[in-house]
Amino acid sequence: MTNQVDKFFDYDQNTHVEKLQNMYWDNEDFICLTDTEIYNYANLIDATKEGVKLVMEFKLVRDSIKFQLINKDNALVVVSGKLNVVLTDSTQVIYEPYVCSILFRKIDDAWKISYFQQASEIASSPPDN
Repeated sequence: MTNQVDKFFDYDQNTHVEKLQNMYWDNEDFICLTDTEIYNYANLIDATKEGVKLVMEFKLVRDSIKFQLINKDNALVVVSGKLNVVLTDSTQVIYEPYVCSILFRKIDDAWKISYFQQASEIASSPPDN
């Protein structure tokens, strides 16, 4: 499961949208929650494609990672840390704390993300002009 989590954050950090979307469960029951939005699979893929156009660098520094095997087909992962984002206009934003929970579901012998929730607080950003 650690490999799946590392793969998820590596894809996300390097904006491999197609590889990332293959990790999500393409199903009407897929749910993603952020601080302000609720996404289904299609909405999340569209938002991700648009979002990566604005991001030059994305780095998650993990403080902790916890796993809970719910049963042979479901596993919960909780990650906390600090998220450093550099936008294409060179603006840097730091989200700390950053936390997420990921529910992996085994579907056709592959682990897919069926639920993803993230929450964060902006620790620092440039002053408004």
